[in-house]
Amino acid sequence: TIPAGTIPASTIPASTSPASTAPLTTAAPIPPLAPPLSPPVLSAEAAVGAAALARFPFDVAGRLPDWELAFLPGRSGVRALTLPRERRIEVYVRASDTPEGLQRVLAHEVGHALDVAYNDAVDRARWRTVRGVGPEVPWWPDGTTFDFDTLAGDFAEAFSTWLVGSESVSEVGGPFTPEKMTDVAALVGGPGRPGGVGPEPAVGAH
Repeated sequence: TIPAGTIPASTIPASTSPASTAPLTTAAPIPPLAPPLSPPVLSAEAAVGAAALARFPFDVAGRLPDWELAFLPGRSGVRALTLPRERRIEVYVRASDTPEGLQRVLAHEVGHALDVAYNDAVDRARWRTVRGVGPEVPWWPDGTTFDFDTLAGDFAEAFSTWLVGSESVSEVGGPFTPEKMTDVAALVGGPGRPGGVGPEPAVGAH
């Protein structure tokens, strides 16, 4: 289009050609707006897990930003797994679980993830010394060692005890004293530190 007033009226020639017979076209009708999307419906396990996470007294997303947390249907013989290669925690929610009851399971697995993400060889040697455990006790499960018989499981149980007050079931190093809780707080309670050496196998609370 040309804006009005650009060409003087006297210079516009009279039309000498017949009216155009080209067919008229119209624009396609605008489809109606789609209805707003409904929020996704959570599974029963995810709903219980979300409620547990809302009550959890630790900033999981802030301290473990590149980790995924999934609440899945219950599995026989295992409560949860921490998968270091995938940076993923899986919590297997049973029909009898409550948000309050999942606090200990969640705390144990978060303890594993923090160990993978932040502890290095010096930190782990320090924890071994704090617990008075010799080199015969492995840090990571090796496929034949139960989680609670390793220092990785012991550290995760210490974190759970420190965070939510759960009773430890670790088979390593004896009861957790207030002094040992201070060491846990020093390792995991402060600002994030560079990640250390991670384990190869999955570790978890069974």
